[in-house]
Amino acid sequence: MSVGAQISEAIDKMQSADARGALFQLCAAIDDTATREAGGAGGRRVFKEFLHRNLGIITDISGGFQILNLRLKYDHPEKDCDGTVTIEDILYHVVRCELYHTTRIPQTLNSQMKGNTELRTMGFSFYHPR
Repeated sequence: MSVGAQISEAIDKMQSADARGALFQLCAAIDDTATREAGGAGGRRVFKEFLHRNLGIITDISGGFQILNLRLKYDHPEKDCDGTVTIEDILYHVVRCELYHTTRIPQTLNSQMKGNTELRTMGFSFYHPR
């Protein structure tokens, strides 16, 4: 399946309220694109570096503003001393790996992200009102 077809399927799945299916297709598209861009070598590092390099484009297209470094409070083994973890780590370990290996999204993702109102980006903290 082409990357374009994966994105189209992700959009279709989101429109039919199938978040799990949409995220699976998005992760597959990111995996495929990152692997191609890296010359055929895929994996954790390639996936996360691709997201990091393209986060500004992704956030600009999806939200109308650029975020170049996004850290969120999330209970994860790779969190920093301030309790934050990069969005790349969340998308790779929590979303992609859980979907690929268990075919589900952890319930902790939804509950922890709902209460997360602080965005740390480029050394500044932005608070989103609930």
